[in-house]
This record gives sequence, C-alpha cells and structure tokens, in this order.
Amino acid sequence: MEPLRKIESASSLPRDIWIIGFVSFLINFSSIIIFTLSPSYLVSVLGVTTFSIGILQGTVDFI
Repeated sequence: MEPLRKIESASSLPRDIWIIGFVSFLINFSSIIIFTLSPSYLVSVLGVTTFSIGILQGTVDFI
C-alpha cells in the first residue's frame, strides 16, 4: 500500500477540492443570510406577528 502524500501548500490542492470548498462556503453563507433575514421579511412583507415568528422559530429549533 502506498503511503499518503503530504501536501506542502494549499496551492498544490487539486482544483476540484477548491471548487467543492467554495461551493460549500456559498451554501453555508446563503443559509446564514436566509435564516437571519427571514424574520424581517415575514414581519415587513407578510405582516406576520412577532409572536408567530417566535412560535415558528421555536418549532424549527425543536425539530
């Protein structure tokens, strides 16, 4: 069995690894933005009460 190669620098990583890392970063970033802005959208655009948002977020955290 061949021993694992040691990577000297980040630039020597394959291009596919960089793409997977970048896409993973974008997915994580977008979910954080959506989760942060959704209460503002629900209140200002849809007219949902803050009590309903609390119930909704409590349910989501429970699940």
